[in-house]
Amino acid sequence: MLFGKKAMPEKTTVSIIIPTSGKLDFLQAALSSLDGNLDSGVEILIIDNTQQEIQRFYPLIKRFDRLDLHVIQEPRNGLHFARHAGARAARGELLAYIDDDVICPKGWLENLIRPFIDPTVGCVGGKTIGKFAVTPPEWVKDYPGYFSLLDLGDTEREILFPQETLFGCNFCIRKNVLMEVGGFNPDGFSNPEYYWQRGDGETGLERKIAQTAWRMVYSPSAWLFHQIPQTRLTRDFLIRRAQTQAVSDSFTYYRTHPGLFPLAKGLGLS
Repeated sequence: MLFGKKAMPEKTTVSIIIPTSGKLDFLQAALSSLDGNLDSGVEILIIDNTQQEIQRFYPLIKRFDRLDLHVIQEPRNGLHFARHAGARAARGELLAYIDDDVICPKGWLENLIRPFIDPTVGCVGGKTIGKFAVTPPEWVKDYPGYFSLLDLGDTEREILFPQETLFGCNFCIRKNVLMEVGGFNPDGFSNPEYYWQRGDGETGLERKIAQTAWRMVYSPSAWLFHQIPQTRLTRDFLIRRAQTQAVSDSFTYYRTHPGLFPLAKGLGLS
């Protein structure tokens, strides 16, 4: 289901895709940071990855009427399903993925898409800076990846995969490249019952891109804030996040070592 205040244009250059599982206060802040800072021809697709009433988005559509804003429902639980729903609906040649809890400064999108001037660039990721609700504990700096924080320096360059990876909260890819490599692998589920089915998401996608001639670029000037609530700054969160990372790493190992675990085929890892 898709609706929006404005008719979708015949073609746009960039589609910003924002998967969400219900954090409307964060989503409102993300949209506020984009409001008035986008050129014409940029659409925003909010992908509702819940089975709640879509009418709850009406106030956002009304408030941000300057944005070419649309909402799509993807009831299948899983970040990869939401990301793919956005890609299928997108009119843009470039797909800019952000999370619903980011804040984008002015010029973010221009800096994110600038490297695509080079026709060999397949995807681009930017620097992600933590915006903490409270002063974070010291251990946070030892686990930046657990909070999707990324700082690979201040020079635009090609990433050194697999030692370096880009994060999906600040990530842009050519739509044809996404389709060419088969899209995202399974990723996070908001329903905790399914967390053990978690895959390796954008890391798995980048592994597939690395096997092609397409280049993957880090752009530090395309930075944004990632909001980190107090609930994520606890020992319990750290333990849960380490557990989910172990599941993701197991998925990666299975994918990169075919034939080692024939019994695991029954788990639906394909």
